[in-house]
Amino acid sequence: MRLLVSCKSVLLQKSITSFLKLYIVDDIQSAEFVVTDHMLESHLPLFIISNNEDMSSMGKPFSRSNLLLKVEEFYNRLEKQKEYKNEDFKTLNLEQKIELLTKEYNTKLMHLMQDDK
Repeated sequence: MRLLVSCKSVLLQKSITSFLKLYIVDDIQSAEFVVTDHMLESHLPLFIISNNEDMSSMGKPFSRSNLLLKVEEFYNRLEKQKEYKNEDFKTLNLEQKIELLTKEYNTKLMHLMQDDK
C-alpha cells in the first residue's frame, strides 16, 4: 500500500503522516491513492477524512487504530476492483457482474456529485 497525504489542516497532515508513515510516498506517480481532508483534482482514488458524511471515507475525530483499519479496508476495496477489471468479464456470473457494475456506477456518481459542490 502506497499513499500520498495532502491536507489543508496542518495538524491533520502531521497526525496522518505520523500514523501512516510506513505507507507514505513523496510523489503522486508512485502513490496508489490520496489521503486528504478536501476534494482534489486527481486521477487517483481519494480517501477523504471529513465531518461531511456525504463525501467522506472517514469522519473526525479518529484514533490511530481506526485510521489504519479504514485505510486498509479502502485499499482492499481498490485491490478487489482491480481484480475484477483484470478478469475476463464474460467469465463472471450474473451476480458478480451486477456487483462490479454497481460499484463502478456508485464511484463515478460520487465523483460527479462531489465535483458539482
